[in-house]
Amino acid sequence: MPHKNPMRPEPGLTLVTGAQVGDEGKGKIIHYLTQFFNTVFRYQGGANAGHTIFIDGKPQVLHLIPSGIFYPNVACALGAGMVIDPIALVEEMLALEKLGIKFNPARFWISHEAHVLIEPHKILDRVIESYMSDGKVGTTGRGIGPAYAGKALRVNIRFMDLLDPSTLFQKIQKEVGLLMGFAKSIDSKVGCDDTAVYQLINNAAETLKPFITDVSHNIITQLKTGDCKVLGEGAQGAMLDTDHGTYPFCTSSAISPAAAFHYMGIPLSYLRAQFGVAKAYTTKVGNGPFPTIQVNAIGDFLRERGGEKGATTCRPRDCGWLDLPLLRAINNQIGFDGLIITKLDVLSGIPILKVCNEYADLSGQLYDVPKFGAAALEHLQPRYDEHDTWGEDISGHETFNQLPSEAISYVMSITKETGIPLVGISVGPKAEQYIPMIK
Repeated sequence: MPHKNPMRPEPGLTLVTGAQVGDEGKGKIIHYLTQFFNTVFRYQGGANAGHTIFIDGKPQVLHLIPSGIFYPNVACALGAGMVIDPIALVEEMLALEKLGIKFNPARFWISHEAHVLIEPHKILDRVIESYMSDGKVGTTGRGIGPAYAGKALRVNIRFMDLLDPSTLFQKIQKEVGLLMGFAKSIDSKVGCDDTAVYQLINNAAETLKPFITDVSHNIITQLKTGDCKVLGEGAQGAMLDTDHGTYPFCTSSAISPAAAFHYMGIPLSYLRAQFGVAKAYTTKVGNGPFPTIQVNAIGDFLRERGGEKGATTCRPRDCGWLDLPLLRAINNQIGFDGLIITKLDVLSGIPILKVCNEYADLSGQLYDVPKFGAAALEHLQPRYDEHDTWGEDISGHETFNQLPSEAISYVMSITKETGIPLVGISVGPKAEQYIPMIK
């Protein structure tokens, strides 16, 4: 049976999700794939995401807007499941406009149901991190967790509230009072002026109002035509999912493709394919378990060659070997139709090459799929298989058969061990440095 091909997507919905701990290179992959679609949307997270893509040889970092914005005929949407900082969004739009990107309501949509992230969310984020001391999660400090907490507590304003200036100040005033009351109970020194918050949000609202719409309705209307191809873009990686990731060292939203349907308000029947993106090795930013971490020359090699620095926080990423038990666990949850491997070129010239294929617990029992949860991972020891290395620069290769035999063997072992069909390989940061397995 032929594998589903992301380069020839069927009409309907295709979803792309990070299959590791975030920073898998989804931005570049989404940017490449978007040329084959009519619409692309983000369905969760906020400005804690950082998708780096190369335009005319120069890196561009997007935190909120889908990287499909660089294709003038593709509609881009921010979904109801997002928590969006309006000020950061306006700044990102202005930066893109300087690059020649044009925003108009026909192709850029902000869900009226998306939640508005305000300054007190960021203050509360920092206060909680400070209070947790040794138990810090290592957040980006962008206020994402408190914004999702405010959503659950039903105290946030939403983007539809920006359309009604007559009640906006009162709603912001109440929200600021509640959030800052919580923050002050932890740190009495913090403060925030509700009038200043209102003025900043109201100013941003004047720019954003034309783009606030019923995103779910717009996308369902497209899908009902029967010939529209829609791409859904997840932020972070599946191991950071609030429910199924390494809690509490995780993000504050559901990341799996299943969440896209709830957050976007789209029927499940429109799904056509779901693809995972995984690096050829593993990286992580923030605290929490990392069984295959290499705090040595190998970790330094991967960090330097891979340019492993957080696009949002600029923090250096921890680096380690590819973790197949975690990849299997993610695939068991999601059931990917195909896997896209990124940064294979970084491994060129590495002195040794290993892959974690199973874990051993303290009693010596082996696991090919780990128990989920931070506590369980911390007590599991990785067992490694060693692979042949290659010294050849592969960043200019355009077909699979051009790759060194050792590189071919390495990627094919990944698909064999996980059972996920290989559909693409990234061999460099630029969109064109991509080898599709199926044409």
